[in-house]
Amino acid sequence: MVPQQGWVAYLSEQMGLAWVDVPVIIVSAIIVYLAFLAIVRLFGARLFTSTSFSSTIGFVMLGALAGRAILGPTPTVSAGIIALLTLATLESLFHAIEGKSRAQYFLGGRPILVYVDGEALEGPCRRTHTSTVDLDAAMRGAGIANPQEVRCIILEPQGHYSVIRTGTELSPQIFKHVDGADRLFAAGN
Repeated sequence: MVPQQGWVAYLSEQMGLAWVDVPVIIVSAIIVYLAFLAIVRLFGARLFTSTSFSSTIGFVMLGALAGRAILGPTPTVSAGIIALLTLATLESLFHAIEGKSRAQYFLGGRPILVYVDGEALEGPCRRTHTSTVDLDAAMRGAGIANPQEVRCIILEPQGHYSVIRTGTELSPQIFKHVDGADRLFAAGN
C-alpha cells in the first residue's frame, strides 16, 4: 500500500520535526532524567536491578513512560535522535561530576553494608529494599554454599552486591566509602 502523498513525502513527514519542538524535547529529556535520578535516590538502586519477573515488567514500563513523556504525542525519528543526544549528553555531564562527594551522594549514592557475619542489617536492608531473598541470591551468585562463609555483603551504587568471604583480610582503604563499614572495623571484630 502506497501512502497518498508518496513514500518520499511520507518518510520525510515521519522523520521530520518542527524546529519549535526541539527545545520542548530537550527540556522534557532533562526533566525526565532528573526525575529518574530523584526516584533512584529515593527508592535506591535496587529499584532498577531486575531480581524478579515483576521487577523486569516495572522497569520496561518505566522506560516506556519516560520515552513517551520525552518524545511527546507524535514521536519521530528526529525527535528520538534529539532525545538520545540529550540523554547521552546528560549522562556524560553527570558522570564527569559524579566523583565529587556531594554530587556522588545525590547522583550515584554510596555503597552500603547490608550484611555482616551472618546477619542482615535491618536498617540498611529496609532503606535499600534488600530482602533475604536478594542476599541469598547474591551469596549463591558468588559461589557461597553456607552463610557462615560470608564476612559481609555490600550493595553497590549500581545495584549489584559485592560478597566478601570470611577469612579475607579487610583493608580500611577499600571500605572507606562504604556506609556502615565502621561495623567491620570496630574493636573486637
